[in-house]
Amino acid sequence: MGIINFKEALKEQKIITDYNKLSERSNEVDLIKKGSEVQDITLKLKNTLRANKDMCGLSAPQIGYYKRIICLKFGDEIRTFINPLIEGVEGYEMSLETCHSIPNKKFIRIRNSKIKITYQTPLAKIETVELIGMASKVMQHEIDHLDGLLLSDVGFEVDEQWDKASEKEKLEVINYYLDSIDLLSKEVDKQIETDEEAKMIKDGIRFINSVKDGTTKLER
Repeated sequence: MGIINFKEALKEQKIITDYNKLSERSNEVDLIKKGSEVQDITLKLKNTLRANKDMCGLSAPQIGYYKRIICLKFGDEIRTFINPLIEGVEGYEMSLETCHSIPNKKFIRIRNSKIKITYQTPLAKIETVELIGMASKVMQHEIDHLDGLLLSDVGFEVDEQWDKASEKEKLEVINYYLDSIDLLSKEVDKQIETDEEAKMIKDGIRFINSVKDGTTKLER
């Protein structure tokens, strides 16, 4: 099982800002085999969160561990989410976000206003929870990190003039961002259509989702 160095785990960890390292997808965690490792990473995440009052959430890859572990603040409580999976989403809204791994920058990012996630607790119990508002945005932000996705990859960077801009100017920027996302989505779809393996995966995901939402009925 291994031995936890509690003195080291209680230290605040350095937040990684190296794009190449952060672009890696994190691995699922086997809580049966890696229980002590999970406990060690969780302690480091929690103490780093406590040391940074302006930080709402933190993912394991941001401190150098490529495991699917996230810690979020809920008031004075910090909760741990292991192997989180988004099972359902509702609504869309614009989110103005910052990231400790991309210091001194702000990005506009489209987020779902409500999400349902299934995850494991540190005791390997499987739970499902619905998150709305800020909790939903923070969870989506941290899951992006687990997938190796940064705000700079899909967000729209805004400068210090953003807060001084008129509502009309902000709307123009947002519309430009939405148009760019639409163009990117169409380009990705084109690439998928020319890649047989990627197309099979996309079709498989579409079929599974259609069964889940009742569009496709399976014969018994």
